[in-house]
Amino acid sequence: LKKLENAPDNVNHPPHYSSETDSGIECIDGMLAAFGYEEVMSFCKVNAFKYLWRMKRKNGMEDFNKAMWYLKKYYELCQEYQKKSGKQS
Repeated sequence: LKKLENAPDNVNHPPHYSSETDSGIECIDGMLAAFGYEEVMSFCKVNAFKYLWRMKRKNGMEDFNKAMWYLKKYYELCQEYQKKSGKQS
């Protein structure tokens, strides 16, 4: 299916998770600044689990895509964390 122009991207950049001030900061980036890598990495794993758990009963493939987004973000954060800290996650 073709995506509608100007339609919100509810998986990669949901508008309700962007900063109210149009500063370009998304919620996940604010979480990283406030809580650090380890906490946000745990959040990503748990959120992915939640979306996979509910996908058949709620939003189907949209929830699957959200779970994949969080797993990819988890992987990205693991890579960054290992480079910055020298620790394995």
